[in-house]
Amino acid sequence: MGRRGARGGAKGALAIVPRGLCVMLFDGVWELRHLVVKGEFDQFLTRPLSPLLQLCTLRANPAGAGDVVLGLTLLVLAARHGAFAVSAASLTVLVVAVCNGVVVVGSLNLATNSLVFWDGAEQNSGSILVGNTADLAKFPLTLYDSAVAFVFTFVLPFGLLSYYPTPALASGGLELLGRIALLLLGGAATLTVAGLIWRAGLRRYQGAG
Repeated sequence: MGRRGARGGAKGALAIVPRGLCVMLFDGVWELRHLVVKGEFDQFLTRPLSPLLQLCTLRANPAGAGDVVLGLTLLVLAARHGAFAVSAASLTVLVVAVCNGVVVVGSLNLATNSLVFWDGAEQNSGSILVGNTADLAKFPLTLYDSAVAFVFTFVLPFGLLSYYPTPALASGGLELLGRIALLLLGGAATLTVAGLIWRAGLRRYQGAG
């Protein structure tokens, strides 16, 4: 594996690990459509706990562990083949990138699944389509035209998973701080939008009756 291949492996790992963690820890979000359509969501509103917290922790899926292990393995191999030097700075970037990636993926999952409050359909391929679109984040945004790159940066910001944090692994100083700030700002914006959609959906929800 050459250095270019190692960098590609690092990009792929940073796209895989957050998705695996979301599956492991927050897979309950994918039950929202079923709960609303079947009239079972009401029970979340009667308990003295946050409905969102109940939903996110409803189900843990161990299937995500495979992606996490694969991603961590790719990161180790990438470091061994010169994609980045193991240092306090690079480890900080990895932690920030993975945590921010979980926020981005989890927020997009919540936002797209919350659309059930408006359409009420039993099935919606839109959420699955958005989830599968994350696979494209494994590739550099420079491969796509400017419109697609814009979407993957500002609309469905999957570029925050791997494209933007990977160069920070080998950078330092102000560039490193700028990259970290970009990741955190993008993650916070995605979480904010998802929260607004979720709260608007709750206000719209009329209950099973």
